[in-house]
Amino acid sequence: MQKVNKYLLASLILFQGYLSFAQKPAIDTGVLSKWPEIKSPKISNDGKYVLYLEHYNEPGQSILHIKSVNTGQELVRTNIDEASSYSISFSADSRKTVFLTKGDSLNILDLQKSVSQLIPQVQSFQVAPAGHWAAWLTKDDTKVLRVSDLNISRNYEYDHVTQYWFSPNGSALVFVSTTAADANRDKVSLTWLDLSTRKSTIIWKGEAFSNRYTFDHSGNQLAFTGTDNNLSNGKVLLWWFKAGMTEAKIIAGDHNHQLDETFEVANKIPYFSTNNDKLLFNVKKAQVDIDATNKHYNNVRILNATEDHIRDRSAAVTYWAITGFNTGKACLLNRDGAELMFREEYNFEKCLLFTTGNDRKFWLHRGQHTYGITDLESGVRKDLIIKTASLFLTTIELSQDQRYVVWFDPDSLSYFSYEIATGRTRNISSSVPQQLYCPSSKQSPDWLPWGVADYDRDGHNVYLYDQYDIWKLDLDGLNAPVNITNGYGRKHHITFSLPNELFGDIGAGRRTINKDQRLILSAFAPQTKQNGFWHLDQPAHDPQKDCMDDHCYEINRTGMQLWDEDERPEYTPIIKAGNANVYLVSRQAAAEFPNLYVTADFSHFAAISDLHPEKTYNWLTTELVNWKTVDGEPLQGVLYKPENFDPSKKYPVIFTYYNLWSDDLHEYCEPDWSRGRIDIPYFVSNGYLVFAPDISYHFQQYTKGTTDAILSAANYLSKLPFVDPAKMGLQGHSYGGYETNVAVTHTKNIFAAACTAAGVSDLVSSDFLPDIDQRSETGQIYLGPGVTPWANPDIYMRNSPIFNIQEATTPLLIVHGDEDHAVPYEQAVEMYHAMRRANKTCWLLTYHNASHILFNNDARDFTVRVKQFFDYYLKGMPPPIWMTSTINDGKPVSTSLELDNSGKRP
Repeated sequence: MQKVNKYLLASLILFQGYLSFAQKPAIDTGVLSKWPEIKSPKISNDGKYVLYLEHYNEPGQSILHIKSVNTGQELVRTNIDEASSYSISFSADSRKTVFLTKGDSLNILDLQKSVSQLIPQVQSFQVAPAGHWAAWLTKDDTKVLRVSDLNISRNYEYDHVTQYWFSPNGSALVFVSTTAADANRDKVSLTWLDLSTRKSTIIWKGEAFSNRYTFDHSGNQLAFTGTDNNLSNGKVLLWWFKAGMTEAKIIAGDHNHQLDETFEVANKIPYFSTNNDKLLFNVKKAQVDIDATNKHYNNVRILNATEDHIRDRSAAVTYWAITGFNTGKACLLNRDGAELMFREEYNFEKCLLFTTGNDRKFWLHRGQHTYGITDLESGVRKDLIIKTASLFLTTIELSQDQRYVVWFDPDSLSYFSYEIATGRTRNISSSVPQQLYCPSSKQSPDWLPWGVADYDRDGHNVYLYDQYDIWKLDLDGLNAPVNITNGYGRKHHITFSLPNELFGDIGAGRRTINKDQRLILSAFAPQTKQNGFWHLDQPAHDPQKDCMDDHCYEINRTGMQLWDEDERPEYTPIIKAGNANVYLVSRQAAAEFPNLYVTADFSHFAAISDLHPEKTYNWLTTELVNWKTVDGEPLQGVLYKPENFDPSKKYPVIFTYYNLWSDDLHEYCEPDWSRGRIDIPYFVSNGYLVFAPDISYHFQQYTKGTTDAILSAANYLSKLPFVDPAKMGLQGHSYGGYETNVAVTHTKNIFAAACTAAGVSDLVSSDFLPDIDQRSETGQIYLGPGVTPWANPDIYMRNSPIFNIQEATTPLLIVHGDEDHAVPYEQAVEMYHAMRRANKTCWLLTYHNASHILFNNDARDFTVRVKQFFDYYLKGMPPPIWMTSTINDGKPVSTSLELDNSGKRP
């Protein structure tokens, strides 16, 4: 009897678990804006504390969490105003953190003692990035700025302050304050406060402060733009101040510091050189007075046979000038409008690199590319001429120490270095035995390199990727190349890369390699999609595995060439503690929210956050699918199934695609409004299968590559016992929208419905519209240099869905924003008109003033309509009124989202 009761109890527990699983609700639209996300993660310099925000778009809630790494104790969990979240930080000595609560109280928390000091009625605050200072502004009318030494809790006050900033080294504070100059208006002043002596100096006064300012790298100099009617008649001036001076000095913009009469200072942020002795700033063409004689009509623009700017772009040309503080002389750098190429984040010291080839006349540059190099010491500019059959160079940059220019030549398939001092050019990769470029780039005849990984600190070597491994190459070409990962990646089909590492609260960017330190590597297995971390103690030795599993940690590259960075799985970059070998990482999986973890060795991870919103709903699972096209080409894709998947049922399936999607197998898909591409968790949770196949492209045969991939995938899936072959749909956005247009016009009676969003339909017309970057000679739908509609009309017709419209049998929903500057709205109009003239079933949803991606109410509306569309065709549900409504007596088609239960069909 006791045994029977035990079995009965066990059965009841299992049944209850089954009911709990079965009763999970589907994700509905009410959830999409309320899904949590982790924002602004930070780790203290000593690696002992972590903070992050748990954010919800609706109701606009941000919850601050501060946790101890050693004990796991949560020190703070409180609602804060997200607007102040960017200022939340640990003090440089890791002893305190400062944050603003929802009730406008400033909390200065002693992390070691867990004691808080609360200061009411605070508007904003900042913590010095170095040192032990904080500052906050009160909410009262006097706008008191209090500057506090956090170590001794002593405050200093300054009245009528509107803005304030700490210098990068924490040695100074700069603030803007207002003073009543007369009865009609206020003047503003800029004050430099030396925090070591508490001495304040008013360094500038003017009509208004522009907020375009920058500190130098040491934090001892300041540059900013401003106006002064007494000095410049309202024109923008560039000012410079250095600690120890009594006031700021004009260095550009007035009559003593003019470039020439055709240019003037632009009201944009200036930049200090790396060694802090020069200032780079923007200038603009000076305004010319209107011709009072009326001999010239100003409301017309004339383009003639000699005009370079044949494409009427709205973006203005950016002009740059540079000045040295010792010379007091400014020099215009790119009078011709050439684009300035920075090493990274406006990092410049010895020289600057310009691309002088105007891409608006790209067809003239085949054969050679000219780059301008300006030596900042001498001011001399010389040209680097690179001869190549390619229309463009995908990789060209200054080396870390700016002594070399490094580029990949698509003709010789080699990397070259150009030594600026001597003018000598060297092929530095000719002896590398592996290909440093993608070997299967069928989308383009111009081979695409795997890319530059980094440089070492002494400036002698560059680190380059092949498909799997990392190579060290001597920029002087003297030493033989070294495979620092010892070919391990290629032997084991693992792609190694350097992680994008952030250092504490200071910033991001590519870091130089220190050969004496352990090198952390991120790793990705292209076939299994596993991801993890490895390390390398000595170059040319096998990397050692720390972790490698079915999660997504950090994927910098996948071993496949991607046209768009958005195709790579999203992740939060590693954050390293400033003074400790402790790292904050994010880990996610398809069914695991991207939570934060702390690690010291990348083998053991301690959880910091613990969010699992997916467990409340009917979530999804992912499955890697392998199949072959008709031509025998192997492809992969991701099949998304609902958590309550029943293999005995028949499911409708929606195909969605872009280029390569299978690498996202372990990425967590956050529920969101459909902004062009359908939201996968929303559809899967509501009873759909979603399949994301990789698309293999063939140069000048995009329709074939697209249809081969989609048709072979559809044929494979339709044979699965749980797929309803009569209820298969298509959906894509942007390039995926083009692929949808292709599939609709090149298949018959296979797909029950399709939705195309912001997709190209006609390569001819898209080539010649202004403000668009869809040229077929250089863009994503790449047909090749010199391939024009008049010279090769067959290629354009073969790859333009519009010319095969008569073959369409699939009902099509077309979606586009009429202010789309990536793919012109006219492409949607052409597709719609062609479909209607051919008597095909289609709808066009036009979102007014919307761009390439839908936001806010447009995204909400589209989410509902696209689901109603597929629900009707793939699930047999009643159609909405907006699908059945017709123009009647001049009345427009109804936009009603209500279902039409009258029996009327579209």
